[in-house]
Order: sequence, then structure tokens, then C-alpha cells
Amino acid sequence: MKSNSYDNDVRDLRILISPAHYFFSDKYGSEPGYSYSIVKHLAKTISHIDVIVGSPDILNPLPSNVNILSIYGDRSKNPLIEL
Repeated sequence: MKSNSYDNDVRDLRILISPAHYFFSDKYGSEPGYSYSIVKHLAKTISHIDVIVGSPDILNPLPSNVNILSIYGDRSKNPLIEL
């Protein structure tokens, strides 16, 4: 089977992701969970992914080609930040 050049280019990409919600987690649904799922899926085909998040809370480790860059130490208790 012939490989096209697009497949090779995608594997060599290095991308940066900044989820819309500051919280990044595989424990909770909605934005934190969706962001986690997107990153985990992209990690199968992208060579390196940097993810800037406010605060991560992850039960299942992401692949080694994913680098989480956290801004805050833990999840905020302030409801205004949550909104």
C-alpha cells in the first residue's frame, strides 16, 4: 500500500493546545473531559503535543508524547473562574 506524503507530515507535527476551559481532566464531562479526549486521540498520530492548562486532574496517564504545562497548582474554588 502506498503511503502519501500527508501521513508523514502529520506524524512529524508538533502542536500546542490550549483548551477553552482552564480545568483539564478525564474525571469530569463537558469541556474538561472533551479536551482530554481530543488530546488523547491526537496523541496517536502527532509526534509531540504541548497542552497549556490551568489545572490538570488526570486519572489515566496520557501517552509520553504529551506534555502538560500547568499554570495553577490545583482547581479553583472560585465559582467565577469556573464560569
